[in-house]
Amino acid sequence: IGAPASPRSIVRRLLRWKVHLAWYAVAIFLPFVVRGLSIAAVNIFENDPGTLTFRPAESIARIVVLMVLFVPLEEIGWRGYALPILQRRYSPLASSVILGGIWGLWHLPLAWACGGYQQSSDPLQYMVAFLATIIPVSCLMTWLFNGTGESVLLASLFHISVNTADFGLVLPARTGNLVLFGTTIISTLLVGFLWRHNR
Repeated sequence: IGAPASPRSIVRRLLRWKVHLAWYAVAIFLPFVVRGLSIAAVNIFENDPGTLTFRPAESIARIVVLMVLFVPLEEIGWRGYALPILQRRYSPLASSVILGGIWGLWHLPLAWACGGYQQSSDPLQYMVAFLATIIPVSCLMTWLFNGTGESVLLASLFHISVNTADFGLVLPARTGNLVLFGTTIISTLLVGFLWRHNR
């Protein structure tokens, strides 16, 4: 589907930090806003959503440090390399869906892992839900990536924020499923708005 991106262009994308401050705000805060809206909706419409508990601060700090170290390496592959190649042939929306599907399959083994916050007692059901959630996230990241002049750094910040918003709260199983569903719906509506606005 195209010649691979040059190492120089990948490094340039990774180090692109001179973007408008508004993009930093989007990358850091948008995932928390979307998750917060979903939690608020569940609390309004669900009779007994259960107790929402924050994970210990040290656990959150530890996972954030790990993500700061490793997420940029993952994003070099997704947004630094694969997305620009996909967008040579396909539209940004189609490229986002294709990359989101590959991204979701990449996480497939984690559902069967012996530990980790993506471990699930029903891995197949979890992965179907995860794929449904990751597609709009992939679309939002493409919008951010293109809007920042192909900044892998900003895409990495967004990725870290998504994971932190997901990891930071411990939710009862039913409430967690409803919050995940709500997050997917809100993200999909946001994608629709942004794509229509930017056509």
